[in-house]
Amino acid sequence: MTLTLKRSDPFQPSHKEVCHAEMGDSNHFALCTWPTLATGQAVPGGTLIWGRGGDSVSLDLANATDGESIKAGIQVLENLVIFGKNSMDVEPQLAESWKVSDDGLTWTFKLRKGVKFHDGTPFNAKAVYDSFARVIDKNHPFYSFGKWKYVNMSLGMVNEIKIIDDYTIALVTQKPYAPLLNNLALWLCPILSPKAMEQYKDQIGLNPVGTGPFKFVKWVKDDQIILERNDDYWGEKAKLDRIILNPS
Repeated sequence: MTLTLKRSDPFQPSHKEVCHAEMGDSNHFALCTWPTLATGQAVPGGTLIWGRGGDSVSLDLANATDGESIKAGIQVLENLVIFGKNSMDVEPQLAESWKVSDDGLTWTFKLRKGVKFHDGTPFNAKAVYDSFARVIDKNHPFYSFGKWKYVNMSLGMVNEIKIIDDYTIALVTQKPYAPLLNNLALWLCPILSPKAMEQYKDQIGLNPVGTGPFKFVKWVKDDQIILERNDDYWGEKAKLDRIILNPS
C-alpha cells in the first residue's frame, strides 16, 4: 500500500505525527489520515511517498540550516527532550528525567536504558557526550566534522559536560540559563551513534544513525531519501513500513 503526499509549505511534522497518525488540524491531514477498510478500521503498514519543496542538505541536524533536512532528520534522530505534540511543553525523550542545581548552573539528566542506535551501538552517556562535545569543544575529535552555525541556539551556554555514570550526564552552564531545556528540544541537539560519527566523519550528514522510529536506508541526491521502520524502536512502533521523501 502506498500513500502519496505532496507539500511545498514549511510545515515540519514531528516523527510522533508520522508514527502515531493521530488526527489533527487540516495542516496535518495527509500525514495523519490513514487508509481504512470498509469497516472503518485503520490499516497499518505501507509506504508514504512525501513530495517536498526540495532536497535536504544534511541529516546531521546539529548542522542543518534548512527545513527539508529537518523534516527527514527528525524521523531518524532523537533528542534528550522533545516538545509536546500540541504544545511547547518539554517532555522526556531519550532522557527520562532531569533536575537543575540550586544555583541554576548544573542540569543533570537521567537517561533511558535499553535503547540502541540503528547500528546496534548502545545509547548511553558517552553517546550524549560525543554528540554535544563535538559542537562546543574544539579539541573534540569530531569537532572538525561540522560547521555548527547555530551553536548559540543550542549548546552555546554550556561550559562543561560531565559523565556521571553510564546513564547520567550533567551539563554545566556559564551562568544560570533557563532556556537550556527548550534549546535541547530543538532539532539542533540530536544524539547520534558515536560509532557512526567516527566511521563517517564529515559525511555523517549523508549517513545518519540515530535511535528514532525510522532508520535511514538510502539517499540519492535530488531524487529520494528512503527511511524504513525501526522494528527495534524503544517506544511505540511506527505504523508505516517506509517513507520515501522526494523533491517536488
